This record gives sequence, C-alpha cells and structure tokens, in this order.
Amino acid sequence: LGVAISPVRDVLGWAISSNPDIPLYWAASCSGIFRSENSGRTWRHCSLGLSMPVLTCLAVAPNGMLFAGAMDGSLYYSDDFGKSWRAGAVPEGLRSPVSAIVASPDFRYDRTAFAATLSGRLLVTRDRGATWSDCSLETRGFPVLALAAGPNWEEQQPLFAAARGRVYASADGGCTWEATGLAVDDDVVTAVSVSPSYDTDRTLFAGTERGEVFRTGDGGHTWTRLHAPGSGGYVAALWVDPNSGHAGRVVCAIDARVYVSSDRGDSWALCAQLPGAILALAGDERSLLAGLHEAGVWESLDGGRSWHSVSGGLAARGLVHLGVSSGGELYAWGPTEGVWVSRNGGEPLGEVAGVDGAPPARRGCGRSPGRPRSDAAWHPSLL
Repeated sequence: LGVAISPVRDVLGWAISSNPDIPLYWAASCSGIFRSENSGRTWRHCSLGLSMPVLTCLAVAPNGMLFAGAMDGSLYYSDDFGKSWRAGAVPEGLRSPVSAIVASPDFRYDRTAFAATLSGRLLVTRDRGATWSDCSLETRGFPVLALAAGPNWEEQQPLFAAARGRVYASADGGCTWEATGLAVDDDVVTAVSVSPSYDTDRTLFAGTERGEVFRTGDGGHTWTRLHAPGSGGYVAALWVDPNSGHAGRVVCAIDARVYVSSDRGDSWALCAQLPGAILALAGDERSLLAGLHEAGVWESLDGGRSWHSVSGGLAARGLVHLGVSSGGELYAWGPTEGVWVSRNGGEPLGEVAGVDGAPPARRGCGRSPGRPRSDAAWHPSLL
C-alpha cells in the first residue's frame, strides 16, 4: 500500500519462556505481537488470528501456552508458541480493556489463567483460554491494575490482585478472596511482584501511583512502607530477581528511571535513565527486559544496572481496517495510526490531516503516554 513500516512505539507487555533451553521472548504492542527466538536480538511479527492489534499484556504458562489481552477486552491464546492466535469466549458483559494476565504455575494440570480488567473484573479460564468467566473478586468497580501468582501451587494456590489502594489475596486459586493488610486509600496500587521464594519467605512487593513501595514478609497480613526509590512518578513495574545468587535484588521502574535494591527494598540506587517511559518489565535468570514508550525494547544482563537496545525488527503499522468511498478512495485506519487515504488504488497511502491515532492509556494513571486523542473518529463503514 505504500505505507512505510515504522518502529513500534510502545511495548506494553512481555512474556519470556520459562524453559532456559528455549530462548523465546514475546512482546505485546500497539501493532500486535512480536516474537524473538534469539533472546531479543531480533523480532518477528506474529499476529495471525488477532482481530485487535492493540495488545496490553501477555503471559506464558510453564508449558509454553500463551495468553494475550487487548484494549477491546478480547482475550487470545496460542498453543504454538505465538505463531498463531485464537480468541477465547468472553461474555459481553465482562469485556473491558485487559490490564494484566497471569497463568497458573500448575497450568499443565489445572489449565487455569487469570485476566484483570479496567472495569474492576477478574476473569478466569479453566480450559486453556477457550472460555472465560467471572472470578468473584469484589473491587467496587475500581480497575484491577496488577496480578501476581505465587511460584508453587502444589499445596496452596496463592494469587494476588491490586485494585485502588488495596491488594487482595486468594489462597485457593481465585475461588475466594480477602483484602490484605495494605490499605492506602489516598493512592493507587499499580504493581505487584511475588518473591521467587514465596513458599519460605512469604514476601510480596507492591508499588503505587505516587511512587511508594511496600513489602510484606507474612503473605500480606502486615506491610512495611519502604524508603521511596525516587521522587515523582508512579511505579510502572516491579521485578524480583529469580537468580538465587542475587537474593534480595528488586528492580523498580518509575517513569523512565530504573532503581535497583540489593537488600529487599530497604535502600535503592538509581541505575539507569532509559530513553522512554517504562511500560513493562519481565525477566528471568538470564536477562531483564523493559518495554518503553516510543523507544522499543531494552535489555539488561546485570539485573538492571546497565541497559542496551534490542529492538531489531520490532516494526509494523497498526492499520487494521480498510474501506472504499463512493468516489473510489481507499481508506485505512488503525487505533494508533489515524486514518490514511489513497486516491490512486492504494499507491501510495497518505495520512489524513487532523485525524490522529491514540495509543492506550498508561496503567495506573489513566493518562496517555503519547499523542493526544483526536475528537474526530473515522470508521470504514462511514466512508
């Protein structure tokens, strides 16, 4: 169509293969899903089967099953390592922008995953993503902004969800819920991360919109407000290093800044200022990845202390609808691309002035990290 392929602006979610022998990474973006087979050095577009390109979050189960959530409330799953995707059945009354997904650590046996939405719903699938239903978490309509699962579900099934200024806990895989001891009614919990050794240390971290970080060492009954990593900005993501040799290392992302603690959050050091606001963090024992606003993918191989870009091949146009006017003009539209028009059979397309795309709002604060939303709205059926 003559439309230049552009670098992906926003990477909103991550998934990393839990098998160290299979270095697969997946990235959710405003232009679909990308996959890397070489630890993030290069990326390929893998969005076959997706009807909505604006993907907000990803999760991978221990067996490699993938789940993706979209801005229109769609929930997708892939059983071929992300090469193709199928939409799960979500009841219309439960559809809302998906803010977080987590798969059960015991997925091979229980086939369960959970999805949080901005309408305050928590959804569950117990059939590998084919159907989704309500999960009985009562948040009084406040958006659920974060989900986290304990690492071992053989005896208990610890699951945590954050809504408004509270963190909720379930010990039975989402069947019943209760509020933990964290209650910050003048703030919003935007990130939750569970210690890889949760079975023994019962440790959980929570970050807020005002840049505060809290820690519990008893499964959520009591919480300690830690020394704030930095001034200003909200906690977009928390990551606890799973490498047993780095016990106590926690990484906190606030705007474009990366803070690292080596003592379980008691003190923090500013280690990096990345070229864009950090929208998502994901890591394993090999590396830590950050998805940035308008700056692609960055990687750290030393637990967050130093970073380099790994955005090779991460490029696409999010044009998802086509329409032809009565005068023979061809229009293409995308949620983040605005409207493009061709008056000579599609060669080339030119952007329509004054009609702008709008990237999804950043989690936690409801503000768009990119261009302002235009009041004008176009759809092929209207052209």
